Amino acid sequence: MSVKDEARNERIRSSYVKEVDKVAIEMERVWGTGILEKLVDDKLSKKFRNAQLKLDKAITSKIDSLAFSKVANNMMKGYLALDKAARLAGHKPPTGEYWLAKSKNNKEFIIVKNDAEKD
Repeated sequence: MSVKDEARNERIRSSYVKEVDKVAIEMERVWGTGILEKLVDDKLSKKFRNAQLKLDKAITSKIDSLAFSKVANNMMKGYLALDKAARLAGHKPPTGEYWLAKSKNNKEFIIVKNDAEKD
């Protein structure tokens, strides 16, 4: 591969990483960091982690832009699948609402509305 082709390949790969980052940032803005994977079943969570590992490996390797695009697109689909599965299971994105309380022995704790809020 020529230097020109390598530079083009790197630009394409970089644009895919930016697109994956946009989706990841949006999902974290809606749900919080690392929350979605905890709200879905283990099978889907494992598939998502595998997609993350494949993307990490693709970023550090020299695979061509076509192969990289498939890995990146799979990762973006993974985020959307987590979001859909969580919503279908009845989970709602955190609202940031919580209540502070004290126990009888004067320990403070926080009460949240749902699993997505607890982290």
